[in-house]
Amino acid sequence: MVKLFGPNYPIISIDPHGLRGEPIPPSIEEMAADRLPLILKR
Repeated sequence: MVKLFGPNYPIISIDPHGLRGEPIPPSIEEMAADRLPLILKR
């Protein structure tokens, strides 16, 4: 996809909860709050 879209459309991924064995937050709000710093950083 990176080659298809080119440098004007960067592709960023953030791993979902539980992918590497960490606990999964009980609500979507808590999931979002946990990942928000990563999203804002990128």
